[in-house]
Amino acid sequence: NAEVHGETDLAPSYEIDMRTLLQGVIDFRRRIRPIIKEEFARLANSQSPDVLYVGCSDSRVAVNIFASTKPGDIFVMRNVGNIVPSFGESDEGGMGAALEFAIGALKIKHVLVCGHSNCGAMHRLHSGRCQHDSPHLSNWLRHSDRSLELLRSGHGLAGSESLSEPNQLSQLNVLTQLENLRSHPIVAEAVHDGRLQLHGWYFDIANADVFRYNEELKKFVLLNTDEAKKILPTFDQAAHPTHEDPLAHSERWH
Repeated sequence: NAEVHGETDLAPSYEIDMRTLLQGVIDFRRRIRPIIKEEFARLANSQSPDVLYVGCSDSRVAVNIFASTKPGDIFVMRNVGNIVPSFGESDEGGMGAALEFAIGALKIKHVLVCGHSNCGAMHRLHSGRCQHDSPHLSNWLRHSDRSLELLRSGHGLAGSESLSEPNQLSQLNVLTQLENLRSHPIVAEAVHDGRLQLHGWYFDIANADVFRYNEELKKFVLLNTDEAKKILPTFDQAAHPTHEDPLAHSERWH
């Protein structure tokens, strides 16, 4: 194996994927670590995120980029298809444990399910999930069967007509997983008590746009500055005291 001496560039014998990761660590040490070292020191012994983000494992969907988050902001649970098995179902993905830890221990106030365009899992579900070459994936995607039923029965969302069927399915799947979330007693109780809010987002990869599900309009709407201003008052501002404009554009760290 090639040996890294100091912080020089890596030897070319590494595969390009690992080379990118390792070079990224060196770049982090050079440019970013000096800026956020104190922040990590503060977080070393505890965390107190307000949001549990349930997203797809897709490498293109990076919430820290499109939501401009920093370490400690969100508790992340990612899997193939941003799926939440219903309560009582086989929980091979560990979602039940994540919910218990996030809501019970971390006292998070929001759960956000985020789907995205051109999702491989939704393409697989749309074309037929039961394929012999990947039995685990086929079995996992059963938790999204309800989404496919809605699409096939013509229950697409308003405003989604211009989307491909797999992308319509991806949006419907966000709503299916929100319903699955509500089947968990720990979620239902927290929502009933006003301690927890559930949210649905959709990330359009090609345009780098984020959409949120609007309960009143029954569709996904672009999450821009005007839309954010409309929904900010619905959050409990007392639980998030701040003296800065939450819509002001600023780079959290470089």
